[in-house]
Amino acid sequence: MIFVWFKSSTKGAVLLYGLLIAVHAFTAFPVYADIVNPSFELFEYHADPNFSKPFCWEIENYAADVNNLMPLNDGQGEGGYQGWPDDIKDNGLFAIDGERLLMLSTGHIGEPGDTDHGKAWQHITAQEGDRLSGYYFFGTCDYIDDLDDYNDYATITLVRNPDPNDNIELIYINVSDVGNYSSMGGWERFEYIFSAETAGECDLTFHVQDAVDDYVNSYLGIDDLELCAAPEHGDINLDCQADYLDFAIIAQFWQINCYGPPGDMSDPNRCDDWAGVDSPGDFDDNEIIDVNDLKIFASEWLTGE
Repeated sequence: MIFVWFKSSTKGAVLLYGLLIAVHAFTAFPVYADIVNPSFELFEYHADPNFSKPFCWEIENYAADVNNLMPLNDGQGEGGYQGWPDDIKDNGLFAIDGERLLMLSTGHIGEPGDTDHGKAWQHITAQEGDRLSGYYFFGTCDYIDDLDDYNDYATITLVRNPDPNDNIELIYINVSDVGNYSSMGGWERFEYIFSAETAGECDLTFHVQDAVDDYVNSYLGIDDLELCAAPEHGDINLDCQADYLDFAIIAQFWQINCYGPPGDMSDPNRCDDWAGVDSPGDFDDNEIIDVNDLKIFASEWLTGE
């Protein structure tokens, strides 16, 4: 009888909502060490008014807490940023969360030739199943030639202890990936799930590096970091919980099939919105949110951070 009700989009959603409240009224809160100052809203004042050190982060060279990331056309060699998006060239890259972000640069300190990298790191502890996520941006004023010289790069790495060489590289991006004097189009999200083998202590490390010379800048932006015990399924809005907000997304896109033949339950006016959601609730990957996805979601109800 229940599954007859589920065939109706409205009745199915209402019935599931009642079942979730009645059956799954519990919350799990695993213990873990969170990231301190994950969105870089806090900074330490420095003698140089043009440089603010991010609070609770260790740094080398230029890794500053800034309001926006603005490329510097320093006029050295043929360096420039003509391939960057126009809005970033004109206004800079603003934080994706809050008002500040972390900007690492291969330059900006002293005279040209003084600095070839920027680095920032924080010691974290993760348990099995914890999810590390955040947003990054890479841009360069450098170029590569036929020998791939000047191929500056940036990395996001987990440096595990006690062996500092036991690294887990989450992101590697260089000039050849974005193009000469160019950048990514904007923020992109990264994510990593800790396994039993990788859980424990490590240094979450961000690094941008000149490949050959140190006269032309390359940049790495970081923002909106999060370390949490997120549920395996159900966290559609990426807030580390499977809750009412995620259920609202499921209800909004309930039984919309954007890939089916004409005459099915699809709504072409909503398919673009559905495809634009990072994790739209199609947990079993059958290209429609249906009763199978609701079962999976119910099993994760109110779990997470």
